[in-house]
Amino acid sequence: ISAEEWALCQAQLRAVNAVPELASLLSSGCGEVSIFWIDPDTRLYCKARLDWLQVEGKKARILELKSTADESPAGFGRTAARMKYELQRAHYVDAIKYGARLQFDGWTFAAVTSAAPVLAVPYDLTDEMISQADDERAEHLQRLAWCMENATWPAYGSGKQPLDYPAYAKRSSEVEVAFTEPKPE
Repeated sequence: ISAEEWALCQAQLRAVNAVPELASLLSSGCGEVSIFWIDPDTRLYCKARLDWLQVEGKKARILELKSTADESPAGFGRTAARMKYELQRAHYVDAIKYGARLQFDGWTFAAVTSAAPVLAVPYDLTDEMISQADDERAEHLQRLAWCMENATWPAYGSGKQPLDYPAYAKRSSEVEVAFTEPKPE
């Protein structure tokens, strides 16, 4: 890596360690932990690769580091929604329960900026997001199991599909733009 990339990495490490909750999580545990298991409902083979796993006795805590351009609650919230980070959490909780056979004891996202000023912010998901993600993950696994069993991989329907602009890219007929000539002085 370049000297500039190394300096950024060191700044990110300092930012993470400056947050007591994150430093505490990183004070013990292992990084890049792979866990494999069979999903009890679908019998699908599953795997996960956790950024950081801290185990104390039979309890496990997970830390997921996420590089971001915007660490603010609104900015990181948009990124989390777009990237479906809540599904990652749901999947990793099952990795702890069924693969590692440990009691899940907590999850933290560490949003770390990828440019100066380098900041780190710990986040957790709301109960509503967690519940929605658990349901959505189960639906995805059921769908995958069905596809594998039936050797059918539907995409977005059969045949040619209509393509439309997203709402933000459409012209609105409700907005009128008028141009006026400047008055001579």
